[in-house]
Amino acid sequence: MNNHMNTTDNRKFPPRSKGTRRALAALLILSAAALTGCGGIHFGNLDFGSGAMNEKTLLKVAEAKLPTAEGAMYLSAWKEQYETLYGTAVWQTGDGEKRTEEELKAEAALYIQDIMAASQSSVVAGRKCTDEEENRFKQAGEEYAAQNPDTEAEQAADAFRNLYLADEVYAEVEAASGYNITEEQARVVWVKQIYLPFSDSDQKAEQKKKADKIISRIQDGIAYFNGQAAYYNEAENIYRYVTRGELPQDMEAVVFNLSKNEISSLQETTDGYYLFQCVEPQAEPQTTEHAQQLQEEAVRSAYQTTLDTFMADNSMVWNEAAWQTLSLTGENAVNGKSFFNIYQQYVK
Repeated sequence: MNNHMNTTDNRKFPPRSKGTRRALAALLILSAAALTGCGGIHFGNLDFGSGAMNEKTLLKVAEAKLPTAEGAMYLSAWKEQYETLYGTAVWQTGDGEKRTEEELKAEAALYIQDIMAASQSSVVAGRKCTDEEENRFKQAGEEYAAQNPDTEAEQAADAFRNLYLADEVYAEVEAASGYNITEEQARVVWVKQIYLPFSDSDQKAEQKKKADKIISRIQDGIAYFNGQAAYYNEAENIYRYVTRGELPQDMEAVVFNLSKNEISSLQETTDGYYLFQCVEPQAEPQTTEHAQQLQEEAVRSAYQTTLDTFMADNSMVWNEAAWQTLSLTGENAVNGKSFFNIYQQYVK
């Protein structure tokens, strides 16, 4: 029974800090420091009917049930992480990088589903926690309950256990992926550009004359590239970073073969002419950051495949009525604190 369909989500999410990279892997699977948008791992064809579940059960994956109270813990952690990164008003409006309560809850729902799918894939595969691990969950649950008196220690321990198992699945996929992003694949070239757009044959001919004039003036030593770019470039920026796959293939080959300060031949696309001058053939730290991004994307894809495989033979039921009882605002707002700090201190 196939109850899992992969879809695409282009919303932006908060970045993982280095200290909590794996701890947040199941809950916050995101791009690194560049804050680029990426799709979360989520389940588009799940059953939204509550079935026999009452409001005390939020989610059922295979034979496991997630109590709504544990879902509230994850939602609180999600909210706290956002507020730590972006301020306490981040979810109150829909302007700019901020999120409405509805949007934030929708994002959190995807990752609660992710945690349970990953953790249960581990359980179904026969993973059993050791006594030492169970003791860590117990200590973490007791500490969380001490800081959040409305939460039962045993329930908190279960939430930490689920996240730990999901985290381990991600870590195992990462270790087994075997992906090795080469320096050449990740290389980022820093260039200056002169862009001369055209939309018809007459404008194309006019821009070609202009381009030839620019090239002649630079070759004859009458003008420098910077000056010509400042005067003629019609792109938004003169300086730009270029990664592989960003430009047409022929143009990419030209740009990636430029040496420092070298000027390209005139490049023609369907909508304009380009001239490039190489500032740095391998820009840093952009190349290192891009390598990390490509590596994370590859691992994330493998992680998605792992969950796809599990969900192909297992059902997932989401209790939307129970979810609607949880709120980020008002008198009944979820306000659990220190979930990830406790996770790092006791579990990881």
